[in-house]
Amino acid sequence: MKKMSWVEKLNKSLELAVSDEIRTKIIEGSESLKSSSGPATKAKWVKAAMERMDASLDEQTRIEVMERCSCDFEARKKEARKIYESSKNIDEFIEKLGNRCNKLVREGNILYNIKIHGCDCGWVRSTKTPISSTFCHCAKGYIVKYFEAVFQKPLKVELLQAVICGDEVCKFAIYLDDEIMGKS
Repeated sequence: MKKMSWVEKLNKSLELAVSDEIRTKIIEGSESLKSSSGPATKAKWVKAAMERMDASLDEQTRIEVMERCSCDFEARKKEARKIYESSKNIDEFIEKLGNRCNKLVREGNILYNIKIHGCDCGWVRSTKTPISSTFCHCAKGYIVKYFEAVFQKPLKVELLQAVICGDEVCKFAIYLDDEIMGKS
């Protein structure tokens, strides 16, 4: 099966949520984009598409659309799950996992996922101007998929900061329940 490009994933996700008219408006100009398009070209298109999405969709729909666009790396999730299974508790898991999924800092039942050196996404990392945080729900979707695979349960994840919005780091809060916290 052919791997979908990010724009194809966005288009497919929009198909599930909005009318063809709105979807077409949001993805306008994407037909000329390719994975090989220059970083500045990609970032400029994403900025405009997110502006169109922000103007056309309510917040919850935007979040759902973008979370469905996220990357999903099965091997990384399986590796992290094995590390979790071999750990005595959440803190040992965090230590063993290291920086495989950014920097992790636990404060009580909140696990912060912090990306220190800019955005990972090749579609926006070269931006010189802020882009709507709507785009960052794609990264949030990746974090949700990753840690739900690790802990084998639904999780609440919140976007707190984003480099492409002008923040110093990208930061997400992952809320851990008593079962995860009590693993021993």
